[in-house]
Amino acid sequence: MFTFSMSSVFSLRYAPLAIGALLMASTGCVTIEDPGYADSRSGGGSFGDDDDDDDDWTGDDDDDDANNIGSIGDCAGYYAGNYAGALNGGVDGYLNQDGSLELEFYVEGDVMYGSGQTSSSGAIVGSSSGLIAIDGELDFSDCTATGSWSSNYAGSGSWTVFPD
Repeated sequence: MFTFSMSSVFSLRYAPLAIGALLMASTGCVTIEDPGYADSRSGGGSFGDDDDDDDDWTGDDDDDDANNIGSIGDCAGYYAGNYAGALNGGVDGYLNQDGSLELEFYVEGDVMYGSGQTSSSGAIVGSSSGLIAIDGELDFSDCTATGSWSSNYAGSGSWTVFPD
């Protein structure tokens, strides 16, 4: 007499699957690999991925420059450059993490100050509270900034600064 138990039903139910997997593995048709985690705790990517590339489950490509243009925080720091127009000279400045930009325009032993606020799009909108009003654009790809300046006392012109 033959008796069925739940364990024998379970075994019979999955036996064809187990046999098929063993046959495929023995013929070299399949590679079984730990898929890993998207946060790089272990493993490296998707099933069957046997290269050393840093693949992840989200499909993000950290090397894609089009997606990594930059931000104000990436460009924060000291700047130096020059200005031209009615007057010519050197410019020093600092871009803060919050986007505020302070520029110092050097004129024949004197300094004129201009300030502006940089938006997340890179637009620099100046304040007219200083001796020089500025506006311009911050290029996130190389952190250079260019713009125009104007003053009631000294005329107007253009300016360019680079990370220092």
